[in-house]
Amino acid sequence: MRTTAETDWPTVEIVSAILRNDASAVIAPSVAHIANPRVVTEFADLYVVGRSRIYRRGRRWS
Repeated sequence: MRTTAETDWPTVEIVSAILRNDASAVIAPSVAHIANPRVVTEFADLYVVGRSRIYRRGRRWS
C-alpha cells in the first residue's frame, strides 16, 4: 500500500491496510513519511529504514 501527497487520510489508509492484511509491521523511509506514527504503532511495528530504527507496537511515546 502506498500513500501520496494526494491521499486525504493517510493514517486511516495505513491503519486500514494493517487491519485488512493482518500486518505486523509498516516499513517507511523516514518517520516524516508517516503522518502519525503514534497511531501506527498502536497496531503494528514501524520500521524506519533511513535511521535503521524500529518502533515496536505499543510503544510509549513521550
